[in-house]
Amino acid sequence: MSRQIIDIVEIGLPYTIVLGALAFSLVLIRWIDRKGTMKFRALGVLLFVTLTAVGWGLISNPSSFLELRAILGLLVPAGVISTYLKLRHRISLLTTLKYSAMPLGFLVSACLMLDASFEQSKDSIIIAMFPSVLGALISALSLGVRDLHPSIRCDRLDYSIFGATVLSCAIIVLGLYDPFFSMGPLLIFIGATSSIFIALGSNRSEVERTLEASLYGALLVIALNTIIYMDVGTPANTEERQLSKQEHIEFMLEESPETAEYLINETDEQLAFQTIERLLLPIMFALMLYSAATFVAIVSGQTDKLQRMNWHLAEGFVFIVFIFFAPYSLLSG
Repeated sequence: MSRQIIDIVEIGLPYTIVLGALAFSLVLIRWIDRKGTMKFRALGVLLFVTLTAVGWGLISNPSSFLELRAILGLLVPAGVISTYLKLRHRISLLTTLKYSAMPLGFLVSACLMLDASFEQSKDSIIIAMFPSVLGALISALSLGVRDLHPSIRCDRLDYSIFGATVLSCAIIVLGLYDPFFSMGPLLIFIGATSSIFIALGSNRSEVERTLEASLYGALLVIALNTIIYMDVGTPANTEERQLSKQEHIEFMLEESPETAEYLINETDEQLAFQTIERLLLPIMFALMLYSAATFVAIVSGQTDKLQRMNWHLAEGFVFIVFIFFAPYSLLSG
């Protein structure tokens, strides 16, 4: 075999493999569509999700993200609420997951980020983002399910189960976390969501008002948190901020020498972690309210806007990641 032929094969082989893989995927998809049964669709979904995981494994190590409390924090509440709605209201499991898995994933990730900020662990912050991706994947894989159940009015048992479900997400991840009772973040959450809820007016259903108040309240809190973070969570890199910090230290030297010593030795990274820990709390509260309202909307049949609202929530969550935990880029530094 001449050298020229060998060069042609070496150049063309990668393109042949890529085109062959794409062609095989298209043929397989068409074959699954022709079969048209749930069994073949499930197998097809499993196959291509596995393919995605294999591709991920060729780039990095997916197993490092499989932290038990992160997986249980999402799958246990999602499984409980899906089973409950199936048994009590005859709502299919996939219908519940289509609308609830994504916000539950964001809630679990926010809880994990909060804990990682408390521990000041950068590795834990990276792992914390996985439940949000998993929840979005579950919701996306359930998009083909049609909503066929009638509108049902929720009762006290429903509300109790919904509240317990969202609380279980936080408890599985955080346990009985003391900063839950931090007054500043709690007031921010109550003020933002309540003002929007009242402003929406009583001509809408309470479910729709709660969904929009929690969603836009979360987005408002994210915007406010960005300002707060830039104000108190970033290094004192201006003359005015350095002077303000020095005055605060001098004041604390008289009031609490131990606090003053801590402020003197505090690093920029410690300051950022402590600030982010508090700023994530009102976002977590808003996500808990939104998730619970999502369950009510599923039962009452008010799901027309849920998919769009979930993706607005995704945009806000991505914004949090890039503001608080911006990854290194080629333009950094």
